[in-house]
Amino acid sequence: MNRHNRQTSILQSGAITQSLELLQSLGDLTKIPGLKGIAGIIGVLVENSNATDRNREEWTSLINDVGALAVAVTGAVQDCGGHLENDILDHIANLCNKLEHVKDSLLALTDRNLALRGADQSRDAIILRRLDRDIQQCTDIFTMQCSTSIVKEVRRSEKGYSEILEGIKEVREMLLNDIKSESSKVNKSLCLQRMHDQPLLPLPRNLIGRREELERVVNTILEAQNAARIALLGTGGIGKTALASQVILDERIAERFGNRRYFIACDAANNKDDLLNLVSSKFNIKGDQLQKQVIKKLNQDKTILVLDNFESPWETIASRSEVENFLTLLTSEAENLTLLITMRGSQRPAAGKVAWTHPFIQLQPLDMESAKQLLKSVVDYPDNDPNVEGLLEAVECLPLAVELLGAQMETDSPKILLQRWQVEQSSMLTRFGTHHQSLDTSIQMSINSSRMTSAALDLLKVLSLLPDGVELKQLSDVFSSLKEPKKALATLLHISLAYYDRNKRIRVLSPIRSHMVFYHFPEYKNIVPILTYYMGLVQLTASLGGPQGIGIVKRIIPEIGNLHAVVNLVLGPKLTQYVEDNLLHGAIRAAIDLSRFFRYTELGNTETLKLALSIVSEKMSDEILKADILYNMAWSIRNSEREGLCRKAMTIYEETNNLSGQAECNWLLSKIYKGNKRNHDKASQHMKIALSIARRSGNKHCEAKCLASLSELTYHEGDVEVALQQSQDALQLFRPLEDYTNIGITLLFIGKIENNRSRYSQSLQYLNEAKNFLKKAGAYTHELTVWIELGDVWQHRGNFLEAQKAYEQVWAVVQERGLEKSYHAAYAWLSLAEAAAGLQDETTSRKWLDKAMEMFEAKRIVHGRLFCEIVYGDLAIDRGAEGYDEAAIWYRKAVKDSRLTQAVNDEALANLKYGILRTAQSEIELGLRHLMTALVLYRKSDNTAGVGKGLFRLGGLLEKMGERTGAVSVLEAAWVVCRGTEAVVELSECGRERERLTGNAWK
Repeated sequence: MNRHNRQTSILQSGAITQSLELLQSLGDLTKIPGLKGIAGIIGVLVENSNATDRNREEWTSLINDVGALAVAVTGAVQDCGGHLENDILDHIANLCNKLEHVKDSLLALTDRNLALRGADQSRDAIILRRLDRDIQQCTDIFTMQCSTSIVKEVRRSEKGYSEILEGIKEVREMLLNDIKSESSKVNKSLCLQRMHDQPLLPLPRNLIGRREELERVVNTILEAQNAARIALLGTGGIGKTALASQVILDERIAERFGNRRYFIACDAANNKDDLLNLVSSKFNIKGDQLQKQVIKKLNQDKTILVLDNFESPWETIASRSEVENFLTLLTSEAENLTLLITMRGSQRPAAGKVAWTHPFIQLQPLDMESAKQLLKSVVDYPDNDPNVEGLLEAVECLPLAVELLGAQMETDSPKILLQRWQVEQSSMLTRFGTHHQSLDTSIQMSINSSRMTSAALDLLKVLSLLPDGVELKQLSDVFSSLKEPKKALATLLHISLAYYDRNKRIRVLSPIRSHMVFYHFPEYKNIVPILTYYMGLVQLTASLGGPQGIGIVKRIIPEIGNLHAVVNLVLGPKLTQYVEDNLLHGAIRAAIDLSRFFRYTELGNTETLKLALSIVSEKMSDEILKADILYNMAWSIRNSEREGLCRKAMTIYEETNNLSGQAECNWLLSKIYKGNKRNHDKASQHMKIALSIARRSGNKHCEAKCLASLSELTYHEGDVEVALQQSQDALQLFRPLEDYTNIGITLLFIGKIENNRSRYSQSLQYLNEAKNFLKKAGAYTHELTVWIELGDVWQHRGNFLEAQKAYEQVWAVVQERGLEKSYHAAYAWLSLAEAAAGLQDETTSRKWLDKAMEMFEAKRIVHGRLFCEIVYGDLAIDRGAEGYDEAAIWYRKAVKDSRLTQAVNDEALANLKYGILRTAQSEIELGLRHLMTALVLYRKSDNTAGVGKGLFRLGGLLEKMGERTGAVSVLEAAWVVCRGTEAVVELSECGRERERLTGNAWK
């Protein structure tokens, strides 16, 4: 960035003011000589620049360079973590002396201008430009000197790199040995819930003193003629989020909107795209055209949406227009949407475009009595303490400040707190000029508590790097460079800077973490043990899917946020001066490992992998590493970019003659194409190429994957025996590799085939074996599929109670693993709906079916939607002739959707159902056509029970046509087909119908 642009940026961003504030704070905290002096000198310069309107261009340039100098000094101190070497202290002292001369010259110039109105303006401009040049030179010299000093410090620490890498290996081995020793003690109550998904609704908040505002908002929503659009405005910490939370939880709002109440925290959004991703993620919407899908979702029924902290995406000038346009689109096209935003400040976004509902609501601080009640709810204090009211007045009865001060009163008396506030708050307000930093002030007061120790501060610094916190037993391992971490923890707990969450992990609240990372970044020597521990932990993912899989999953799930944070820290800018290529390379490999865990458990994200790709592209020349990232990104994401990313990886693997990489890319391309029936030939072609290359490269694991995947393609082509043989060949390769996950998946597929062939006993055998392998591997998402298939087997055998038990197990696992927002939940609901339908419980069936259909529609899962349509049709038919028209609509949709899948049996079932219905409606020709289609498809997939069902229904159709003899013959054929299987339901139906037609029972 050139100097002019840098000056403009500094002036517009308010960096001068921020740097002065930070220099003052750093001077207070670090006791470094000269820092407060420099801040004071620069403050005088800025103040005097505002005292004259002459030579504004020169003054502006001068002050911008002063700002650059403040930023440079601040950056140097922060880079050293507040612990400066003597040579840097000397640089600061020299800089302070030079600035004193600049200040004296400027004060003289200002005094002369005030005394002599006719002073020579051009001469003054020359003086200002000369002084500006001196400040520029000061900045450049100081920056160069400090950089040299820091480089020396870095070189002194380089010898520790090899020790870090060795430590990482040791940690990995220690953890893996731990898991192996504990693998027999599987914790049955393991909670696999997502740690980072926001809940659908917020937790109840303390709403003392806001009853009037709550009634206003709720009544405004309920009484509005059209959907209300409300903005809750006010300063930071005023209670906007608490009020919005209580509104959406209010029983009257719950009655109006039911389960279509959504609360979205916008803190992480910096622009319109971030905001759209947050909203679509909350609605479980993925894929292309997110905006249209969101609008469609919101238009389905009356909905209330809370966008909390909306200022986060809105405040950035560059993206404000797009954010406002998105907000306008929501309110104009989603007519059923009641929108409630909370936003810092007094300005409503998109004013004039969004019709904000009156009356406007601007939250004010609490009255004194309410503030006392709120304080009392946090800490018990003597009612007659005269300092309490003074303290509450000092913080202006701001709810957040009241709550935080209440936490302080656990250790410090109101008198001491009031004294500290008088000093710290007044100075902070003088420097900041706004209440925006009220939270930072409260946090800093906590840090400056009389109970705070240097050891506790060091622990808080490193704890703030870990969003998931740590367990108590981990303290000495993760923070091995700290002395007496348990004693330090007790201090943090006492002054409420850390807390135990519901999983008994020690955590730091997000605002405090942000404050600490910005103002109190830890020393590198205290970061090293964290890097060692978590870089070792992430290497466990290399053993995912094996015998120790469940132990690895248990160990990593509570740490997934920490792992991403640590890898991002290594890849990010804060440690650039310390990170060597080998550690950087390890972090990139860790990002790849985390993407594998994301695919395995659906926990975590792919953002770390994207960051790794940018680092490799910009700073490294390792093409294989880049290809590995591209391949794993293509495997991990679920959008239209997958094929392009995979082909980019393929090109690199081909150019480097990496056969294993080529085999893997062809395998993944086949999986991508397999999702579209029209691309079946492409999928088959790529899988065969992948198998051939895998064999040439000697990659047994990839060869086994290819055989297992080829088995599925072969089965859908109708060659059942070859498909079974390919699966068995894959198993022979997977078993020596101890790949429990793929062993289980392959056994599951064989079990499905046997179920479709009405060989239920064999199917149960394979499925139970699959369940055991997948459970040991920790592959719980695939384990869910096994439970669904087990329920299907019992349902096919006519045992709906056993089927229901299996399906209830699916839902139990979904809840236990925290997957209620995933498509797994939708399949669990569908299964429960099928079981209830089999038990003639239409009400329960529809309840689950509606939930499943909504999610399948939102996620555009055709297979799930198809089965919902079939069950809806079944429920309509159960009502008799009056439900036939409705059933026809659902079955017709099912037939249409079945053509989009590659599942032959699904297409056969849809045609069978539709053919049966049309026969019942005496539409003989149409019924016959669909029944014959079903028979052909069932025969193609070797589905004996399906063929028997088709023949049985064909017999009924012939009877309607008056072909009684033909009907008996067809029923006899159905009997012969079913007799060699366990299709007892079909056998029973054939027997009853033949006896009815002939008067003779089966022999």
